[in-house]
Amino acid sequence: DAISLTPNPGLYEEGVYVSTSTDLNGIDVYYTMDGSIPDTNSNPFSEPIHLTESTVLRVIALEPGLLPSRVRTFHYLINTNYNLPIVALAIEPDNLPIGDQEYNLHVSYFDKFGELGFNTDAGIEQHGSEAPQRSFRIEFKSEYGSPHIDYLVFPNRSYTRYKRLILRNASNDRFPSDGSDNRTHLRDGIIHNVYSQLYPNGGYSSFQSVHLYINNSYWGIYHLRERQDRFYIEELFGYDDVDLLERA
Repeated sequence: DAISLTPNPGLYEEGVYVSTSTDLNGIDVYYTMDGSIPDTNSNPFSEPIHLTESTVLRVIALEPGLLPSRVRTFHYLINTNYNLPIVALAIEPDNLPIGDQEYNLHVSYFDKFGELGFNTDAGIEQHGSEAPQRSFRIEFKSEYGSPHIDYLVFPNRSYTRYKRLILRNASNDRFPSDGSDNRTHLRDGIIHNVYSQLYPNGGYSSFQSVHLYINNSYWGIYHLRERQDRFYIEELFGYDDVDLLERA
């Protein structure tokens, strides 16, 4: 964590000049702007970088005789003008499109006011069937970074500890969809919300609509959802020894 940048990552109304605020005496710093992991073949961080559009910066520090620093990831989202939270993902471009195997990535969550909620490395894989706007499953593991996040993702929940989250595309209510224009991108979340009002202690899945960025590209509005799994059962109902049958 020796590398820090100025200004801090986040949401900005116009372009910014980004510089390192770390003493670089004897240290070589390299960066990328496409989501890839930097190395000695990447751009040297020798002067401020002028960003005029939403960009992910990934930075590494190298000092002779020492192991490389861990890669730091900084999302700068420029001229977004959104009123929903933002999930920003950084992943090796060669791992796109994200398929059924698990890939390493970095995830940052900014609330609707632009404040950073959490950021960490994690694993990601496709969730459900292929579609023009794919759904994704994010899993927090110690082999990547934090074994879980501790953040109030869903205001209607009292717990804040999450091992897995789903970025859902609204499933069969998504659009575009071949053969039908009768799509709202909202029905599934609304149904769960109505159910939660009728049965507050029931097994519904909370949701939060978010804007999604993958590397420097905007991927549209997704629904951030709870993953209904053994961790969900333990957090919601207090049972830690269950046989849970899931449909893959």
